[in-house]
Amino acid sequence: SDGTVIVRLAANSIADLAGLTGPTSTYFGSSINLGATPTHLVLSTSSVGTASGAAFTTQPAITMKNAQNLVVTGVTGTVTATITQVNSTGVLVGTSTASFDVATGIATFADLGISGTAGTRYTITFTSGSLTAATQNITVTVGAATSLAMSTQPVGGASGAQLATQPVIKVVDSG
Repeated sequence: SDGTVIVRLAANSIADLAGLTGPTSTYFGSSINLGATPTHLVLSTSSVGTASGAAFTTQPAITMKNAQNLVVTGVTGTVTATITQVNSTGVLVGTSTASFDVATGIATFADLGISGTAGTRYTITFTSGSLTAATQNITVTVGAATSLAMSTQPVGGASGAQLATQPVIKVVDSG
């Protein structure tokens, strides 16, 4: 078959609630689940591009699903991202909430990222009310170089002679 699912519903039914018109509607896709109760969140698109301090180059998308693991549509709400780490500090940057699309059951973040220590593994937890959360483990990479900083000041030395303490310059990244 071509993957077409025909949904026939009487007028003034759940089809009207979902914005489908007329007594017969055609839905092109792999599943339709109107009016189901959501139970959990699924990470449908993983974050990619983890330079510290910058937004992910591919933003995470979270899908709302029911107990049968079908996408739930027709429901409003938001998903919130939080960060956890062990023995390190890190914070989310950008907007840490996203709204579910009523038609698709998917919430896609717009500018989420992490500012933290390069090489550190963080866990992002995505929550929405009482639904079972989705998580993603991610390791931060070095961000773009943004400045130079003097970490050791030079000390001593006569004109033309070597300094007693050599200067140390470090490159500072965007995170």
